[in-house]
Amino acid sequence: MFTLIFQTTSQLLFFTCRFGRMANITLSSEARDIAVHPKDLRKQKKIPSIMYGHGIENISLTLDHEAFRKVFKDAGSNTIIDLEVPGGKKHKVLVQDIQKDPVYDTFQHVDFLAVQMTEKLITEIPFEFTGESNAVKNFGGILVTNMDEVEVRCLPGDLVHSIIIDLSKLENIGDSIHLEDITIPKGLEVQSDMASMIVTVQAATEEKEEEAPAEVAMPEASAQKAPEAAAE
Repeated sequence: MFTLIFQTTSQLLFFTCRFGRMANITLSSEARDIAVHPKDLRKQKKIPSIMYGHGIENISLTLDHEAFRKVFKDAGSNTIIDLEVPGGKKHKVLVQDIQKDPVYDTFQHVDFLAVQMTEKLITEIPFEFTGESNAVKNFGGILVTNMDEVEVRCLPGDLVHSIIIDLSKLENIGDSIHLEDITIPKGLEVQSDMASMIVTVQAATEEKEEEAPAEVAMPEASAQKAPEAAAE
């Protein structure tokens, strides 16, 4: 955990962010019987899966749906998982891709990327926003989030689960936090522009009702008397 002091023209703002590396997460798998249709596996609350990576052969696997759901809730796609494959060997993997049922929100398929701990990779680390901005709560400001994650390059062992930013430190309208305002965890090489804004508070804009144009009184037409025809 760290505290960063950021100077503005009117005040000092204290931005508190923290980050942490997850403890080891383990997931077991079974060998997948290719003869069994994926629909039948899903009826058994199993998920068809595959693991691939540099220097290894693809391995078709089956996962327990509930076990994977719990692991993915904690690990997401940017935390190393110790995936145990048939035979007892464990591989360091990341969740590379998932497919979900749009109606039932169940996992349909999972791809794992086996990583080499000595080879750098590029991934995204999410920001986790906590607290409540005083500018929003008391001054009616609008919180505008410009970034919800940052792309980094790092060794797998240097990955962090998230970077947490305390929104309660945004005191006034116009306050903002940029990438250059936060401390990046050791080992992470940010791939984005450090001047990029993460979050800011803007003033609420009131929509004014358009006033209907005032009716202009038209002058009454003066009655004109037709000239009488001259008598012959």
